[in-house]
Amino acid sequence: MQENVKYTKELKQKLNEDLKNYFPHLFLVDDDMEKSFTSVSRLILLDRYAQKDINHISYSKGDLVLCVVKDDPKFPSRGIGYIDRITKNHVYIKLEEEYVAMAEDANNKGIIKRKIGEVDKPLELYYEQVCQRVANNLSCLLYTSDAADDLLCVDLGGRRIIKKKKNKLYMWLQI
Repeated sequence: MQENVKYTKELKQKLNEDLKNYFPHLFLVDDDMEKSFTSVSRLILLDRYAQKDINHISYSKGDLVLCVVKDDPKFPSRGIGYIDRITKNHVYIKLEEEYVAMAEDANNKGIIKRKIGEVDKPLELYYEQVCQRVANNLSCLLYTSDAADDLLCVDLGGRRIIKKKKNKLYMWLQI
């Protein structure tokens, strides 16, 4: 069975407040959510699938963030950390232990400095949050189509299916 990272109650409460205030279209963290994964699986969930605060409106001390920890032109490495402090243009990030060794610029406390535009804050920490968002958006697509009242003529993406009428000559040849 796969291990899961346990997030602090304070981090979950802060994230839920940010979601209520700035991102009401996303689902809140609840006590039933548990699939947060570990290692590379966790990094992929947070980096590739979770929605992000692209305008940096909810960044504050203690937030979980993603950033490049090793800047390689061909294969940059991303890592996970927590905001230690924020200045006007920069974020100081305390990296999680498994990413400190990759960061050549980390100080003895594992803190790195990045421009605010180079840091991503995931707004979904759990697989269940991502699944709820995707399922909700798929169901909305189906029912927002102008053809939704005739479900036999709508595909899963909500697009109208147009059936071409058969050519009379073709129909005659089938007989």
